Amino acid sequence: MLLLKKLNISHVYLIVIAILAFLLFTDSCCSDVVISEETTIETEIVTKVDSSSNQQIKNKTPETVNVVEHKDSTQIIPKEKMHEQDPKKVKQVNRYRDTTYFENAVVYSDILSEGRVLKLDLRTSIDHLRTTITETKTIQKTSLGFYLKPSVEFVPGLLNSVGTEVLFIKGRFGGSAGIAYAFQDPVSPIRFRVGLLIKL
Repeated sequence: MLLLKKLNISHVYLIVIAILAFLLFTDSCCSDVVISEETTIETEIVTKVDSSSNQQIKNKTPETVNVVEHKDSTQIIPKEKMHEQDPKKVKQVNRYRDTTYFENAVVYSDILSEGRVLKLDLRTSIDHLRTTITETKTIQKTSLGFYLKPSVEFVPGLLNSVGTEVLFIKGRFGGSAGIAYAFQDPVSPIRFRVGLLIKL
């Protein structure tokens, strides 16, 4: 109170206006607020079919190997172990080994044949994992703008004053300035008002 007595009313107005200007034009009070932030990851399996016909294998010179056929498999017998086998069960076949290249795969072939291979058709089905990442942000826009606030003041049975104020709101802070006319004060009927708005 002692400080206000030393300052005249115009100085008080200037101080209030300076405080309002600092708050209203500071970026910290008017930046948008991120309410929620969400990341969605979606995955799906994409199957791609590729095929190849290897015509070159028919021109290869096969390797001759000894094999023994079992009920569910065919066993290649190395030369050093031939003496361990029953000669009646051993037979000679042609062995073709080859590599076939696809767009996204390589097939290694090991073929046993009692004749000549004329053609080799291969078909592959390759699964690719496709991932889609979506980021979503919910942003709350700060309120910004001017507002007009007319006002009328009554005392019991009597109109006391009328006035209007202009409010400016930016983010969590705002300011107001206005003028009022007091009917019951013949000495100083015109009054000026300034105010500060703070969002709770």
